[in-house]
Amino acid sequence: APQGAASPTATFTIPFPFERENQSGSAFHKLMELWGFGANGQPIDLELAGQALDETDLGANGTRAARCDWLLGLAHKTEADNPALIERLRAAAAAGNLFHEAPLQFNRTDGSRVEGTVDLLWKDDAGWHLLDYKTGSDSPSGKVDEMLRHENLRKHFAQVSLYAEGLGRMLAGGLADFGVWYVPVGLVVSWATGAGTDSAEAS
Repeated sequence: APQGAASPTATFTIPFPFERENQSGSAFHKLMELWGFGANGQPIDLELAGQALDETDLGANGTRAARCDWLLGLAHKTEADNPALIERLRAAAAAGNLFHEAPLQFNRTDGSRVEGTVDLLWKDDAGWHLLDYKTGSDSPSGKVDEMLRHENLRKHFAQVSLYAEGLGRMLAGGLADFGVWYVPVGLVVSWATGAGTDSAEAS
């Protein structure tokens, strides 16, 4: 059965200013990359949010202010919800062991080809770790035990476990764990490499 406990803050409620959810995801990913989890002393501020919009071609004049506010609000919530994880990511970034938007291509044993992008890959004393951001409205909600039984968790597990399969063969020492970061609700769900979907741990 799923294990773990978490106390995420309330679901993010700032009005959604993008036309599509993949746009918000692209902008948020870029903001996290630019920020580097604070390893270079860069604060998360409106200037950085604007830069993230500009670099993803999403800084349209009519929606720029609202989109900056949304990005900044979600980034600050992310900091507040997951301080221990943020500190681990900051240390990995400072050591040069954290990678954003890493391209992944490999052939499975059945001959099928897998191509994708790993949102977040980092290394610490425990080994290599993979996380996939989820910033859309399909994030599970409710109590943690209910979230761990949410139907979308199985769908997302299928995606990240496929990435873990490839990375496990490529990385020296293999992959310690992999997971999904449901940013709007502040929940990280992870699995030890080789584990099934029902062995999820929340943090």
